Amino acid sequence: MASRYPGIKLRLTVAYAGTLRPWLVSGQVDVALLYAAEKHPDLVLEPLIEEELWGLGPKGCGMAGATAVRMADMAGRALVLPSNPHGIRLLVEHACALENLQLNICVETDALPVQRSVVIDGLGYTILPRLRWSATWQPAGWRARR
Repeated sequence: MASRYPGIKLRLTVAYAGTLRPWLVSGQVDVALLYAAEKHPDLVLEPLIEEELWGLGPKGCGMAGATAVRMADMAGRALVLPSNPHGIRLLVEHACALENLQLNICVETDALPVQRSVVIDGLGYTILPRLRWSATWQPAGWRARR
C-alpha cells in the first residue's frame, strides 16, 4: 500500500461506536465502521451490512436448545452491556423501546473482554452481533441464540 499511496499513513483503531463517532466528527479519524450510526450533518453514512443480534449467556443457562430468543426474554435478565452512547447499546435500547420493554442492566462495561468474562462467569447475559462474539469467545463457557 505504501508504494501505491506514498505519503498516506494508515492507522487502524478498534473502539466502540460511542468513541469513534466523536473522533469522526472532530476529524481525528477519516473513516469508521459503526453500529446504529445516527445521522449527523458533518458525516456521510453508507450502510454496509445488516446483522442479527444474539443473546449470549453462561453455559447451562437454558438457551442451548432455543432456536431464537425474544427481546422480551433477554430484557428481563441481568444484562452486561456497553454504556451509552455505544452503538450496540443504542440498538438494544431501540429494540426494547419498540416493544415497550425495560432493560435490567447489571453491569456496564466498554471493554469486550470484560463483557465476555462477566457472562462466562455466570454473572449476567449480553446481546451482541455475531461479528463481535464469534471470533473472540471460546465456546466452552457460553451459549448463544438469535
